[in-house]
Amino acid sequence: MGFCASSSSAGQPVRALALIVLSAVLSSTAIAAADADAAPPQIQAVASEQSSISVAPVPATTGGPGLFTVETAETLPKGVFTSAAYLNKFSRAPGSVTILSAGFSLAAGITKKITVFAQFEPYRYLNIGEPSQLSLRQPAGCPHDVFKAPIYCGLNPGPLHNSWKGPAAGYVQDYPFAAFNNSDWGPVTLGFKVNFWSETRGDPVSVSLRTSFIIPTNSAKAELDNSGAQSGALNYSFSLGLSKSFRHGIVLANNVTYLVTRNPKSHGQTLLTPGDEMIFGQGFIFFAQHRLQLLTEFTTVFTQEGHAFGVVGIDTENTSVGPSTPVDGLWGVRWYWRKSAALDVGYRYMLNLRQVQDRSGFVFKISKSFRWSKPK
Repeated sequence: MGFCASSSSAGQPVRALALIVLSAVLSSTAIAAADADAAPPQIQAVASEQSSISVAPVPATTGGPGLFTVETAETLPKGVFTSAAYLNKFSRAPGSVTILSAGFSLAAGITKKITVFAQFEPYRYLNIGEPSQLSLRQPAGCPHDVFKAPIYCGLNPGPLHNSWKGPAAGYVQDYPFAAFNNSDWGPVTLGFKVNFWSETRGDPVSVSLRTSFIIPTNSAKAELDNSGAQSGALNYSFSLGLSKSFRHGIVLANNVTYLVTRNPKSHGQTLLTPGDEMIFGQGFIFFAQHRLQLLTEFTTVFTQEGHAFGVVGIDTENTSVGPSTPVDGLWGVRWYWRKSAALDVGYRYMLNLRQVQDRSGFVFKISKSFRWSKPK
C-alpha cells in the first residue's frame, strides 16, 4: 500500500467539514421546528432554565461542563466544584496508532460567568499498528530530508513543485514522536472559561469562550529519545462554545476550537514545525432532566498548513494512507448513580479512518459535583 501526501487528500477535510456543518444546521432546524408549537415564551424560558440546572453539572474530559469530550457553553455556578476521572481510547493515522489515556480534571466556578479548570493525563499508552508508515521507524541511514524537520526521514516525494520544498514525513499530528509501543505522561492543561450568554440567566442560547494552556511535563528532547506521547512544547487554544436547550430535555452543544501549536525544540534546534489545528465538535444530550441520559457526539480535527489559519509559515508536511482528517463518533449513556455523581460510558468509532487496524474506542468517566444542590 503506497503513501499519499496529505495535501492530495484536500477534498477529505472539505467533505468532513461540510458533513459537520450540515449536521449542525439540519439538527438545529429540525429541533427548532419541533419546538415551534411549544408553550408561550415565558413558560419556555422557565423550562430552558430548569433543564439547564435541574441536574448536577458533569464535566467533559476537558474539565468544563459537557458530554464526553464536547462541552456545553455553560459554566459552573459560583462556588461549585467538579472532579472527574476518565479512560479514553481512540486511533489516529498514519501508523495505525491506538491511544489509551487515563486522566482526571478539576474545575471551580469562580463567579456565575467564569470557571477555571485543570486537566492532567498521568498515563498515555501508544500502540503502533503499522510502524512502516512512520518516519521515525525507517531503516537506519535513511535520508533526513524533510523540510524544517531534521528528525524525520521523507516517505513521499510529493509533487514536483510544493511549498514544503521536499519530501513529506509520516507522523501523528498530536503525537509527533510516536514510534514504538510505549507508555508516557501527558501534558497538564490549565485554563478558564467565560460565559457571555446563559439560558440559566434567561438568554435564548448559551455562548462561551474557553482559553487553555497545554503545558508539557517533559522536554521535546526527552520525548524524542523515549518515543513519548506528547510534543514537549507549550501550546494554547481558544474554544467558542454554543449550546441550546429544547423541549423534551434535549440539549445541543457545539464547539469550535483553534489550537495554536509551537515548534518542539532541542538545544535551540527546531525538531519539526507542526501546523495549527481546528477542532469541531457537536453533541446531543437526550433526557437531560433525568438520572439516565443518552449522549451522542461527533468531532473532527483539521490540521492547518502553518499558523494563523494557514496564512503564516509552513508546517512539516505529513503523509496519510487514506483520509488524513479524523472524524469520530461517540454514543453512550450517563447515569446519575447519586444526586451529584455520574457515570458516563460511551462507544467511540473512527468513522473515516479506514486505514487503521482498530477503529473502535471508548470513554469511561466518573464525576462528582461539590457544593451543588438542586433548586427547590
